[in-house]
Amino acid sequence: MKLSIAMLAHNEEKLIGETLESVAFADEIVVVDADSTDRTAEICRQHGAIVISQPNRAQLNTNKNIAIDACHGDWVLVLDADERITPESRAEMERVMQDSKYDSYLFPRLNRILGRGMRFGGVYPDYQLRLIRRGTYRFEEKHVHERMVGTGKMGILKHPMIHESYPEADMLIRKLHFFSKFEAEVAWKNGVRPSAGLAWKWLFWKPFGRTLERYFLKLGFLNGFAGITSTAFDIMNFIMRFLYLVEWARNPEKAPKE
Repeated sequence: MKLSIAMLAHNEEKLIGETLESVAFADEIVVVDADSTDRTAEICRQHGAIVISQPNRAQLNTNKNIAIDACHGDWVLVLDADERITPESRAEMERVMQDSKYDSYLFPRLNRILGRGMRFGGVYPDYQLRLIRRGTYRFEEKHVHERMVGTGKMGILKHPMIHESYPEADMLIRKLHFFSKFEAEVAWKNGVRPSAGLAWKWLFWKPFGRTLERYFLKLGFLNGFAGITSTAFDIMNFIMRFLYLVEWARNPEKAPKE
């Protein structure tokens, strides 16, 4: 059984090399490079990847599907540029691909913040559907976090992949800006506008509830500084979403187009 890797990348020169090295055993690596202005595409080619140039679409899953469609292997492993396959997960994949009653597999994923793994707070095992028989699954193109949909029996792998969620402080800030603005744009296009009720929900109730649930009830504090950082990220995400809506309501010319 041949394995293809499908990846999407945009300005990932700091991370993508290690990711590609972790899947060097694959028969084919396909990377959709979304308008990178750094050495991302060059690094991918150095690792033997097929590079497909595409615009840096806000709807990331469009480009992910382009990568999947370009693969030729019997199986496709969908990876982000900040994810790693461990030797244990490689061995498990090779075993199930050769003798499998399933058409797809969920990976447990260990998220890391500034090098610290997040095993508490309800964020592990963070199952992700990533290993699929070619032609069985695709991403829905509705939301940046949309999961894959398709047909066939689904299994669960034991060994996790590693996700370097925020290996650097600068990257954390950039992702906070990207995700909060994207969520605000989705809300705006769905008719959500700033109000006293929304301020209560997004500036107090949601942050308070998320902190209580993840940091305390689900023991997120055991993640150490990574747990504190993750909690602060969630709180700021809601605050920034609301601030974007306020800005667009005051200056409609800046608002996202319907």
